[in-house]
Amino acid sequence: MNLPVYKSVGAFASLEPGTVTALIPTLLGRFLSEEVIAIATGPKGPVHTSVWPLADLYDEAGCDRLETELDPVPATWLWLIGSSADLTNVAAAAAGLLDFRDTPKWSAGWGMLAVTADGGRWGYVDDHVDQTDHHLLRPVPALDPLWAHLTALAVKAKCATALEAAALGLGPVEDDDETLALEGILARLRGHAAEVDARRLAVEDRASLLACLDRRGPATVAEAVNLGRALEASLPLREQAIEWILAAPPARTRTGLWCQIARHTSGSARTLAATLAGLAAWRTGDLTTVCAAVNVAYEGRREQPAAQVLAELVWTGIGAYALMPSRHEGEAMRPPFGSREPHRQDDEQKGLA
Repeated sequence: MNLPVYKSVGAFASLEPGTVTALIPTLLGRFLSEEVIAIATGPKGPVHTSVWPLADLYDEAGCDRLETELDPVPATWLWLIGSSADLTNVAAAAAGLLDFRDTPKWSAGWGMLAVTADGGRWGYVDDHVDQTDHHLLRPVPALDPLWAHLTALAVKAKCATALEAAALGLGPVEDDDETLALEGILARLRGHAAEVDARRLAVEDRASLLACLDRRGPATVAEAVNLGRALEASLPLREQAIEWILAAPPARTRTGLWCQIARHTSGSARTLAATLAGLAAWRTGDLTTVCAAVNVAYEGRREQPAAQVLAELVWTGIGAYALMPSRHEGEAMRPPFGSREPHRQDDEQKGLA
């Protein structure tokens, strides 16, 4: 049996169309039936999958729902594979998606395929060429079952990681007006404060970090932006953050806070926050968040060597439970902050006066 030559799941967009079609039953655990599966891919592989009834894509409203779901997905290529007992239904869905195909995001990276109801033959779908004659379609190739099942699992894992990254704000850097305005304001305020009273600024940063760590809810955008820049500038504050992550019970590592800081910062501050998020997620055994955070942090590994080391730690596959003694929720909830340089209460009051 001559099986096709496969590429890695990271090159999913450049797989042979027949190979993609043959993989669908393994990916879904069943054959498509009067449906379209959408598989969006980015530079590092698949980032989203969803299944749509063919009938939903016959009109503008259904196509708008598909476009709305895919709009925030960080993808550069989209596979659409449709199946029906009557392949004219797949052609009708393709015609309904014409406007979607013309949007700038997808105009250069998109492919739509049709597969027969028995999953045996496939062909390209083109709104000008009605490929409904099964004799003109190509046979779906047989796949190496080991490759097929591992690839299906890898696709699901990559999509879950991408979804988690987006939910936690570890996708593309946000440049919304609120964040940009706050960054400018806080940069000026921190610059003036550093010139006038560096000690006061350090005390305020420490108090802000502790307040966010003790709080159950999320930080505000202003707090996230300020903490990102503070952690970037202050080695003692960074040490306090790391001590918290390593000494607090896993449920209190505050992964969400570090992710939120990464979401609202850029450059080395973002890399640092993503590294802290990855370390916190590693402590809790949250593999999905670890992978999402490491992907972001690793991009800035030249400026932040700790990001490289975090990636190497995660790649060993050894969990925190195997390297660190377990803690119970009843133990002390806060690490010994300030152990390197204790300060007196009157000094704090003097600095804030």
